[in-house]
Amino acid sequence: MKPYLFIPKMSVLGLFIVSMFSPVIMAREFRSVNPISTPIFVAAHENQIAQKDLRPVSRDVVNQAVTQIAQSYNTPELQEYLSDQFIDAQRLGDTVSNLLPRDASVRILSIRDTRTLQQHIEVDESTQRSYLVSKVAVTINTQLEFDSAEGFQAIPGTTQYVLNFEEELSQGAL
Repeated sequence: MKPYLFIPKMSVLGLFIVSMFSPVIMAREFRSVNPISTPIFVAAHENQIAQKDLRPVSRDVVNQAVTQIAQSYNTPELQEYLSDQFIDAQRLGDTVSNLLPRDASVRILSIRDTRTLQQHIEVDESTQRSYLVSKVAVTINTQLEFDSAEGFQAIPGTTQYVLNFEEELSQGAL
């Protein structure tokens, strides 16, 4: 009589299933969750107080600011909305006025999302008033509209603005 190896059918099926999923099971062991590091705001001046917990800026305030910027597009008033830290602010104004038709305007189709990136409290030493300064990123679906020799043109696009907001705080808010 010849010796043979007896494996019941259930064991073969179980062995097949385990061998089929073992790479998946082993792969799970090697995965690790690494938190995405975000920069921590460190006060740049002695009159600034860093904020750990961010308080979102009201969506209505952000919507109003974005609307004002869109209305000032292709006008000299656009320069008033640009920060002192905006690189080549004059060049942006020149480019917009030279490359776009005079009647070009930006229409906001939708404001997709807003995110408060950074906040700090700034104290004005001359008046002793405190301000919450917030840096907010806003993603906007826009449409550039103008008339040309070919007729009405509407060019859709997505834009992200980074806006700074200052809100005066009451004396007890510090």
